[in-house]
Amino acid sequence: MHSNDSCFRIINKKNRCLLLDCSTQIFWILEPNSIPKDLINQQLNLQVLEKKILRSDNSYLQKLKENVELLRKLNFFVPFKGGIQENNSCQYSDITQIYVNPSLDCNLNCWFCYAKDARNKNNSKLDFEDISKVILPILDYKKENNFSDSIGFSIGFTEELTLNFHLFKRIKSFIDKIKNQYEFSIFLFLPSTNLMQATEEYVDFINDYKHLTVSIDLDNKNQVNNVVQNMEKFNRDVEKHLIIPIHSKIKNIYDIYTRFSNYFDYISLRPVRVKINSKYPWTLETLNNIKMEISKLFKKLLSLDDENLLSFFEKIGPTDYFVRYFHRIIERQKLDKRCIAGKTAYAINSILEISPCSSLSDFEGLSVEISDFNIQDALEKLRKKIPNYRETECSVCYIQSYCGGPCMDWVVKLNDQNLLHPNKIECDFNKHIVEETLFFISYLIESRKKLFDLIIKERKLRNRLNYPLDFNQFSKFFS
Repeated sequence: MHSNDSCFRIINKKNRCLLLDCSTQIFWILEPNSIPKDLINQQLNLQVLEKKILRSDNSYLQKLKENVELLRKLNFFVPFKGGIQENNSCQYSDITQIYVNPSLDCNLNCWFCYAKDARNKNNSKLDFEDISKVILPILDYKKENNFSDSIGFSIGFTEELTLNFHLFKRIKSFIDKIKNQYEFSIFLFLPSTNLMQATEEYVDFINDYKHLTVSIDLDNKNQVNNVVQNMEKFNRDVEKHLIIPIHSKIKNIYDIYTRFSNYFDYISLRPVRVKINSKYPWTLETLNNIKMEISKLFKKLLSLDDENLLSFFEKIGPTDYFVRYFHRIIERQKLDKRCIAGKTAYAINSILEISPCSSLSDFEGLSVEISDFNIQDALEKLRKKIPNYRETECSVCYIQSYCGGPCMDWVVKLNDQNLLHPNKIECDFNKHIVEETLFFISYLIESRKKLFDLIIKERKLRNRLNYPLDFNQFSKFFS
């Protein structure tokens, strides 16, 4: 074990200074006025850190150096192993999620829709026979390879489900009939709806299904009104989840979270990945705007009393983009991949092409035709197209384990379809969220510990930050 393999980041923000060990994902609070400026926001290893401290006669830094040396002798620090997204090998040969998109039919024209370009090119549709011929070889593929993990099917991510709901129900009946033929579990999931209409058939199904997911375009007042009106048709015991796509010029994020809290049980905000010619493009200028808005959000959260802050966390949905970093930091999750797209999850579009996810179904560089319903052959060809970011800047990034590497959809849209490297805008966006979340968590632990524990309990998290955050105090346990 070599000390110079360890990787640290010292972050200073709002007069709060944190030392992050990128390998263990443990962080500590440091005395901000005692840390030299040339150590802030730098990628450091133990050797460099000690040399910098050695040159100073500051008593705090000398004590810090002694404790670093103590922990190093005890082999506390582990080598920093860069590498995001493992090579596409047999370990990713299972299939756990398939998104089948029978059509591109929709009753809205949302500015952020990732199916818009494809909709302008074709109007092909998959019928029941097509879909059943896709599902069966996928299940047989898992069976033949003795894969035991469950598989989930989702129908209609590039269409408005309520327009073709009869097809969804027919697919459900088909899966219900065949799932006992396989030893692994098979599930069918509903995609989100824009809820522009709510037929009696759909409402009855949801009231029995007990779960509703709605995606809403804040720019479309007509849709907002329809959603609010149609929500009254569902039973109270239905778990209602709202997904709100947000863009780079968004304002007042906290108000967006709370705006629909009377109608939905959970609310998730999701930044949309759009091209540079979009209505709300991601640029360095707009990035500064949303970073400022994110900072305002955390400032607002810290100003809330215990009851309102706890209530806020009770309402955050399971797919929220911001709260996932809250979870990952607290549980010290070590991710080696961003998501399962292109690894164990795939999407199939209306012209029988397979791609890593529904948002990439129209990108020729990451889609493969399924000839004669030969899923295995198509998968082998697709996996060769999927990029590996192990040797890029991701491998030495200080948030790599929290982030898991770039989203291929972000890369395609922001890098003008160049897949080889992550995009700086996405990277800076994620780094800013991580840093803000680190400071937010450190403040709660230090100043509002009882509330922090309640939030952890409410969200059913495993707290792996249960140690003294003060570095010198932490080191006393080992002296």
